[in-house]
Amino acid sequence: MLSKAILFLVQLISILNVINAFTIRRKYDQKPRLALKASTESNLQNMEPVPLNYMCLQSPESSNPPVILLHGLLGQKRNLATLGALLYNQLEKKRTIYAVDLRNHGDNHRNEWKDEMSYSHMAADVFAFMEEHEIENAILCGHSLGGKVTMSCALSQPHRVCGAIVLDISPVRYTLKDCAWRNVQDIVDTLTSVEITKFSSKKELDLELLDSVPDDELRAFILTSVEEANVDGTPRLQWKLNIEAISNQMDVMAGFDVLDDNLNLRCEEGIDDFMYQGNLLLVNSPKSKYVKSSHLSTIQRHFPNFMITSVKDSGHSIHHENADELASILKQYLDNI
Repeated sequence: MLSKAILFLVQLISILNVINAFTIRRKYDQKPRLALKASTESNLQNMEPVPLNYMCLQSPESSNPPVILLHGLLGQKRNLATLGALLYNQLEKKRTIYAVDLRNHGDNHRNEWKDEMSYSHMAADVFAFMEEHEIENAILCGHSLGGKVTMSCALSQPHRVCGAIVLDISPVRYTLKDCAWRNVQDIVDTLTSVEITKFSSKKELDLELLDSVPDDELRAFILTSVEEANVDGTPRLQWKLNIEAISNQMDVMAGFDVLDDNLNLRCEEGIDDFMYQGNLLLVNSPKSKYVKSSHLSTIQRHFPNFMITSVKDSGHSIHHENADELASILKQYLDNI
């Protein structure tokens, strides 16, 4: 028993050391460039991307395409730090691992906050990040919102995405009839109604949210997107989220605009030919309601080489609730690309 405890502590310390080794990079002094080609990319060319804050675990001796981790709605890059550390330690094919803050989230500069949050815009941001870091192609791994961004990137510039991993989301429009999406809408509505500058500590805000968000883990997750600021010498809280833009764009994010007939981001031959021929791994949770059997025909239509698997004993936050099993599944996929 003692030897098992010691082994567990050694493994935990190893993971924490790798997480701490993530270098946090910011670059606001220049606008990323986009190198786009082909008719399906014309819509992205008209979009001004925003620079994305990121964390990185470098694998300098590896020439394998890197992995870029994309978090979910109301999240940030640190949500995926543990998963990134596990992959970095366990992969036989060593890869550099990036985790980025999507637009209007995390440590991205408030001056870079934007009103638009379509998946086309967020895909443009990811490709600009790749261009800035001279990444020819990458494996994208996205959870929820980040999963839809991953699929948007794969469909719009498949030659830049050599592998795609989607965690518990489908390329479909969700509505308020879907209880999972309705819960998300309720949370965003609650956060929008909070006058956050009234509070000087996270403890005060936590108490304020107790009735409307009774789940302790969910409140703790929300509080990771809050930071303390100094306003005229007085400590005040502020969001690390552009909550106003997120609230205004909820209907856009409920959909999947790269497949919208009203947008130009698709093949000139028509949407029937708009597909990603690479391997896509979809990981869902039996306790979650984001991926349904009725979605599979749409997934098959646009991702004909998709594979699906489940992580048992977890809800929507697979990477948080069962990181070890998820990392084991992703390792098998990544070592075969």
